[in-house]
This record gives sequence, C-alpha cells and structure tokens, in this order.
Amino acid sequence: MFREVGIAVGVVALTVGVAASDPDSGIRAWWSLRADSVEVSGRIDALREQIAQTEAEIRGLRADPLAQERAIREDLGFARPGETVVRLRGLETGGPLAAPRSMLRLNTTGSIDPEPFPLEGR
Repeated sequence: MFREVGIAVGVVALTVGVAASDPDSGIRAWWSLRADSVEVSGRIDALREQIAQTEAEIRGLRADPLAQERAIREDLGFARPGETVVRLRGLETGGPLAAPRSMLRLNTTGSIDPEPFPLEGR
C-alpha cells in the first residue's frame, strides 16, 4: 500500500517536473499571469486610494470657498495685492522637498508666513 502511494507521488512529481520544464505546457504562462495579476491588483488598490483622496479634495473644495480660492491661486500662481509669490525649484517636480500644492506667501514685511494662506472665516 505504501509502495503504491510512493509510486503515485513519484509519478505526479515527475509529471509536474516535466510540465514545468516544457515551455509549451502552459505552467510557465500561468505563473507569469499570476505574477501579473498580483501586480495589477496592487496598482488597482493604489488607484482606488488616489480616487478616494481626489474625491475628498473635491468635497472640500465644494464646501469651502476659501479652499477654492487657495487652490485656484496655487494652480495659477496668483497673488493678492501686497503679496509676492515665491516658487522654489524642486517643489513642483516631486523632489525630496515636494509637497502637494506647496507655495509660500510673503507678508508685507518680506518674511515668510508660517501659514501659506490665511484661514479666516473658519
């Protein structure tokens, strides 16, 4: 009985080994597709997270007029009267200092305000 089981296991192992080494068997293609599936699943999860963040930003922009103004000013580089927009190289390219929508606002004395734009009315 144990001999027959051992022979059966050996035959199955030999068959799997031959099939794995045969490029036309489909096993290599299956492993490749499986790896691709895992990679694509990770990309899908990352895109879903990006969509959720974008939807949250949209809700925030719709609900807050000051956030709308800030987004427009940052994207277009506009400044209020008396302000100077300073763009630092590397911030917009995704370098190590990059931050989303990062801009600095100089006050009338020429120093940099710690808060990029006032949050009055909140």
